[in-house]
Amino acid sequence: MVSVVTGRPALQARDILGVDELVYAGNHGLELLQDGRLEVAREARGHLEAVSRLLELVRTAFPEEGEEGLVFEEKAGSFAVHYRLAADPEGVRRRLLRFIEARAGDDVKLIMGKEVVNVLAPVDLNKGTALTDLSRRRRLAAAMVMGDDVTDLDAFRASRALEDAGEIRGLRVAVVDGESPPEVAAAADYTLSGVPQVERVLSWLEERTR
Repeated sequence: MVSVVTGRPALQARDILGVDELVYAGNHGLELLQDGRLEVAREARGHLEAVSRLLELVRTAFPEEGEEGLVFEEKAGSFAVHYRLAADPEGVRRRLLRFIEARAGDDVKLIMGKEVVNVLAPVDLNKGTALTDLSRRRRLAAAMVMGDDVTDLDAFRASRALEDAGEIRGLRVAVVDGESPPEVAAAADYTLSGVPQVERVLSWLEERTR
C-alpha cells in the first residue's frame, strides 16, 4: 500500500498525482482520502465552522488583490494566507497575525511558513501524526519524507522515531533554497537544491524499482 502525506487538501493532492488507488492524508493530517471517501478527522470537526468564519473575517479585512497582494488557500478545518506578493510582506504578516490573534486567540493553531501563515483547527494533528498513523495501520515498510518548510519537520521527526523503533525504513530529504528555515536541512539525511532535483530523484527511484 502506497500512501501520501501532504499539507495540501487530500482531493487536490489526488488530482495532482492522478492516482485514485493511493491513500492520501491531506491538510496537515486533518483529512484522509481512501477508497474514494474523504473524511475530516474527528478531532477537527467541531472547529470547522469557527475556522470558516475566521477566514471570512480575514478575507474582508485583507483583500486578496490590490494593495495587500494576498493569496488565500481554503481547506477543511484550516486555511493558509500567502503574503509573498505583498508590497510590504513583513508589515502585512504582522498585521495579519495581530488580526487573527485578536479574534481567535487560542481557538486556532498558527504555523508560520515561507511567507505564509497557516491557520489550523487547534488539535494535535500534523504531518507527523498522519505519517505515524498510516505507518502503523497500513503496516508501511518505508517512508520517504521530502519537504522544504517548518510544517514538514513533524513528518521528519516522526519518520526518524518510527525508524529508530524498527517499524519502518526512513529517508528524509530537505528541499532547500534561500528562504528555507535552517532547521529543515538540519533534520534531513540529504538535501536538494530545488524542485527540479526532486523530479530527478523520483525518476531515478522509479527506474530503480522497475
